[in-house]
Amino acid sequence: MDEFRLKLIEKTITFISREVETNQEKRSIDSFVQFAGDLLDADCVFVDTYSEANPNAVERIACYYQGGNKPDLGNTDVENLFPHDNRLKSSEAENCISIPLIRANGDSLGFIGIIYKSLRVDERTVELVLQIIATKAAQIIETAFLESHLIKRELEGDQIKRNEERLSFAFEGARDGIWDWNAHTNRVF
Repeated sequence: MDEFRLKLIEKTITFISREVETNQEKRSIDSFVQFAGDLLDADCVFVDTYSEANPNAVERIACYYQGGNKPDLGNTDVENLFPHDNRLKSSEAENCISIPLIRANGDSLGFIGIIYKSLRVDERTVELVLQIIATKAAQIIETAFLESHLIKRELEGDQIKRNEERLSFAFEGARDGIWDWNAHTNRVF
């Protein structure tokens, strides 16, 4: 491995270690894409996750454009994010490299991508740096995803408990109740 590649990889690992210690998850992902864009002199770096609502779509969670020159990538259909895409051609992109974000169970969570109008760093170095960032980004995104699901379940559990209490108060007030009859055993609950 040449010295330039090693230096970029070392900078990436150092940056991620420092960044994760000092930032919240969302800010870390934003800073990862900006770091990758600056380090690799890319025109655009983005992180997309697969949509829960529509598995054929992605949600862009972070994006960096060099010099603020935002290319028109349009909507986020998965089929349209690859080099044969006319929108990438219209933005004069010559290279689009993406690395999957892998969950702890091995499933794909999304991907980190980089777009170049003209590749300024060798492709293998770009892939290695993106792989390092993708590994940490996947951990952060999956943790945030699991935390949001736990909070959602907790809120749903609270709502169920409140509904049960309201139903109980209604039955008490009406001096009524609910019973269940098992016709096979002739038992009433």
